[in-house]
Amino acid sequence: MRILFLIVILMLNGCSAIGTIKNDPVAQLPEGQHRYSAINYSQKYATGDTLFLLAFSGGGTRAAALSYGILEELRDTRYQANGKEVRLLDEVDRISSVSGGSFTSAYYGLFGDQIFDDFKEVFLYKDVQGDLKSRILDFFGIIGRIFSDTSRTEVAIKYYDKHIFQGKTFADLEKSGGPFIFINATDLNSQSQFTFVQPQFDFLCSDLSQFKVARAVAASSAVPVLFPPILLERHENCHYKKPF
Repeated sequence: MRILFLIVILMLNGCSAIGTIKNDPVAQLPEGQHRYSAINYSQKYATGDTLFLLAFSGGGTRAAALSYGILEELRDTRYQANGKEVRLLDEVDRISSVSGGSFTSAYYGLFGDQIFDDFKEVFLYKDVQGDLKSRILDFFGIIGRIFSDTSRTEVAIKYYDKHIFQGKTFADLEKSGGPFIFINATDLNSQSQFTFVQPQFDFLCSDLSQFKVARAVAASSAVPVLFPPILLERHENCHYKKPF
């Protein structure tokens, strides 16, 4: 069945949309507390004497499950500090993730401990792959995509946005007060790492705060060929200054 699905997807490549650009231009780059950057985050939320970082790797749902299990263990591991019992999870300052691990990191970054109440039902136990297949292979959906700019990747983004991340943007992620989340993807043009942080979007003359978290996670987890790449446009005239 998976082979048949792959064959159909390859056949549809010839009539698929290029993609939708969703990073809007800005005349003035965001400054101060409204920037989604690790430096700004450290200034707003104290990290203590020790910097505690986690890295979540890729590997589909299994990677998401593994990283979720790590969060559970950190939640249940406690120690004494200044006469108080502290959860090790609360000491985490940064989480860097890619692919399947980005579903867990982004969800935890947005919703905090709520992840332990509903993430299994929202994502881990849900047949997300099956849901996407049915939407991508829907006859009327295929016809609609031929005559629009809606690619298969856009189908996945809309699904993630509605059913997992609840329409949240990086502005919501910045306000969450939890660990700083690095969602990583690959720049196919330069074959280098692309991280969804405001300093990266400065170069694009764009405001990351209005960018959907679901779109970043889709970029992080998209499988080449099966899902067309997510497009970002470099705009002009925002008075961007190179950092070096």
